[in-house]
Amino acid sequence: MPKGRRQRGRSYVGEGVAGDTGSIWEWLVIAQVKEGTEDRGAIESVIRTVRKTLLTADPPTLLPLNNKRRFIGGWAMIDAGHFAVHILSKEAREKYFPDQRNW
Repeated sequence: MPKGRRQRGRSYVGEGVAGDTGSIWEWLVIAQVKEGTEDRGAIESVIRTVRKTLLTADPPTLLPLNNKRRFIGGWAMIDAGHFAVHILSKEAREKYFPDQRNW
């Protein structure tokens, strides 16, 4: 890697869930922020980026008002109607979603 460049985190596109999930959402998006960045505003930054992207899409996705609530325990969620976006720290993902393949 060239000097002065930081290494970015890994990207994992995830896996689909076959059949009826029995959930209120058709899709769940789970995003994990890079380890060690949770306390430096990484989760809030991802929330802002996702909300901005969804609101400026054509057609825009209707979202609840942004009430400036803080994330709890390294976990934040955006309810976008037919799908939900979960933004988590590594610790929260391991605690609440220990084995995603069992879905």
